[in-house]
Amino acid sequence: MDLGTRLECEDVSIQSLGQRNSFHIIFKNSQYSEDIKERPNYYQENSIDIILRGLDNKEDLPDSLVIEFSEGLLENDVGQKRDFVWRYGFTRLSLEFDIRHTETQLLAVAGNQLIEDKAYEKLDSLCSSFIAMKKELPLAHQLKAIASLNQGDTVQGVEEFRKVLIYDSLSIETHVFLCYLFLNTGNEINVAKHAESIYQIDSTDSRSYYYKAKLILTEDKSKACELLKKAQILGSEEAGTELLFSCN
Repeated sequence: MDLGTRLECEDVSIQSLGQRNSFHIIFKNSQYSEDIKERPNYYQENSIDIILRGLDNKEDLPDSLVIEFSEGLLENDVGQKRDFVWRYGFTRLSLEFDIRHTETQLLAVAGNQLIEDKAYEKLDSLCSSFIAMKKELPLAHQLKAIASLNQGDTVQGVEEFRKVLIYDSLSIETHVFLCYLFLNTGNEINVAKHAESIYQIDSTDSRSYYYKAKLILTEDKSKACELLKKAQILGSEEAGTELLFSCN
């Protein structure tokens, strides 16, 4: 499999997740352990890119997909050992497909470049132009939210994220953004609401358990630590770090 540079896999395993049209793809490449450890986002983005660009129709998308780079037991920065695993529900796969196959690709490419350049005023203007042409474009509202937040306008950022959910209520990443924002502003009711939404969309997403744990860490430490352990098992490094500091 070509992941931008040639990556000769020792073995590729494709397994059913026990649901209709849902798959777990495992790449075994122990000789690339250190490179994958150093550049996990590169391998994640390129592997999903290759898979989705190989599909011509959205109807061919699986209901869910797990991509795993099984590198043996690698230690991360806090001394925990895990493989690299990424989970995609249908909504995320659908968005990733659209980015690669439709008009939103232009917005995604331009928007990501403006974020990299920290040109948030230009990003806001770009998103406004796309929204004027097509209001129901979740990616435009999501990028506009990011622009607002980086210009210090949290209220507008939250409003834009809420607009994303009007057009795509199953957007896990948007619920995660809102969990983070509401947690940092002390809005526990909304943290709980969006953490539960993440769980309802994908019960294997570690971030649902992480944010639920953060909510009750002071009032029910035992239960919070159980949730953090669950989140860690599902791949959350943040949960692992919190466990080290709060649950010893």
